[in-house]
Amino acid sequence: MSAPLGVSIVIANHNYERYLGEAIDSALAQRHPLVEVIVVDDGSTDGSAAVIAAYGTRITALFQAKAGQTLACAAGFARSRHPIVFFLDADDRLVPDAAAMAADLLAGADAATAVSKLQFRLRTMDAAGRVLDHIYPKYPADLAPASIRAELLRTGYYASPPTSGNAYTRRFLDAVSPFEEHPHIDALLNTLAPLYGDVRSSPAVIGHYRVHRASNSFAGSGEVERFVELIALDPLRLAILGRHCDRLGLPFAGFRALRHLLPYRELEVVIAKLQAGRPRDHSAVLRLLAATLKAGLGAPYTPWHRLLRALWITAVAVSPQALATRLVGFRYDPTRRPRAIEAVVNAFQISRPVPPMAVERQLASRAEPGLVESRRPEEVQT
Repeated sequence: MSAPLGVSIVIANHNYERYLGEAIDSALAQRHPLVEVIVVDDGSTDGSAAVIAAYGTRITALFQAKAGQTLACAAGFARSRHPIVFFLDADDRLVPDAAAMAADLLAGADAATAVSKLQFRLRTMDAAGRVLDHIYPKYPADLAPASIRAELLRTGYYASPPTSGNAYTRRFLDAVSPFEEHPHIDALLNTLAPLYGDVRSSPAVIGHYRVHRASNSFAGSGEVERFVELIALDPLRLAILGRHCDRLGLPFAGFRALRHLLPYRELEVVIAKLQAGRPRDHSAVLRLLAATLKAGLGAPYTPWHRLLRALWITAVAVSPQALATRLVGFRYDPTRRPRAIEAVVNAFQISRPVPPMAVERQLASRAEPGLVESRRPEEVQT
């Protein structure tokens, strides 16, 4: 019987003293026999150093001047030694069997060379650690690596979890090192993973993802500025994707791919509808709505879920401002989502696999090389 694959858990921390101990404890509590925990403090000014010091030699501790999440994760990866690597957010936590599940799924002799990452689901919790009903991503159980790759090349995106829900192979991480500059390590690595191997998707819930105002990904009902920040990062991410597609000889339409990406189109409508301090052009909102509904026709979701999202974004676009703001909150802030709504969404399989060969043939016939000039954020919002 072969030895189990080792797992490295890298925790990048910046001023998350309040949550850091929970993250480290969850990493140290793994039932897998071969786990190392590396904590990288990225220039914290709170009491994080004392939290880290309390663990002594049970963890590998690294301290650096503030350089951002991606470089902090890169520093931790450079010190890691196992073939499977988790990057656990310092405000999240893993279940005790997370490392063992990842190692079991990669136990085959050829798995480490064929797979770039494993992705799992996460259950949301609020700032106080109260576990909510929200589980995501809600991809289908039969989601195939070829379908993921096809959707990425079609839209520049595919259903994937945030940082803590991914287990990357060292082979993939070595292939894309040194990591390119991007504020969010999950956006960078999840975008590139399907290009360098298979992305395998498991329905298992391996951790808890904390939603709170200090989180980079938090966007509440009225957080228009945060929506603008999120959507403005797409040109950078797609520029990186385009460079790697060119390197590998894969067809990709650059920024034009976002025309087909339903979540991006929905954000355009939300920003145009809710942005304060400028007169709203209702005809522009309706034009964006039409483009969003068109993108939804080709989105990789079940007919039920496409209908649900079409009704939601239409209601946002045409409702009075107060109601539209509340509807946006239900969608993007799980801590405010009524349990009844969550139960309805969870009761249905919301996504379906993309037929990869058909999409790849379409891409090969229409792809335009290079990345088109990115629009400025204000142009995206109108």
